[in-house]
Amino acid sequence: MRPKSENTIIANIIGYKVKKIEYREVNHHFREFYCDGFDCFDFSINVQMKNNFWWHLAWKDEEYFEFGEGHYPTNKHIASDKIKTCDATERWIHVLNLPIVDFKIMYIDSTGYIPSRIRIQFKNDKSITLLIAEELSLGETTPSNLDYKMSGILYVIYDDLLK
Repeated sequence: MRPKSENTIIANIIGYKVKKIEYREVNHHFREFYCDGFDCFDFSINVQMKNNFWWHLAWKDEEYFEFGEGHYPTNKHIASDKIKTCDATERWIHVLNLPIVDFKIMYIDSTGYIPSRIRIQFKNDKSITLLIAEELSLGETTPSNLDYKMSGILYVIYDDLLK
């Protein structure tokens, strides 16, 4: 059974359209995280829905990625001036005016505490996967979370290349 807060978040996502997306980067990869088919960055993604509801997948104060409600700009271990924000809304242009019809969260643990992947399905059958992974798997064109430990990089994978 999903925690009540997760159900509340999903209720504010399903049926609504995405309005704005922010990627947050700590290691400042000079925008090299824009790649064909996927984006990668290391701190958080904040998503605002058209109903003005914000949700995020972020490297939280307890030092692991968490899914949550609200706009998450920083963390107590990192100075604000070390975090670079990038408006990535245009990267999602192919799904911006489409309602979300399905939203699934997969976890690395059986208690449903630490997420490993989020899959967002849109009305036009396009999908986006948010994946937490250590690094690109050798010899593969898309990231894999097989080496996921308690850190990682966030990947936004367009059109669900992980099928």
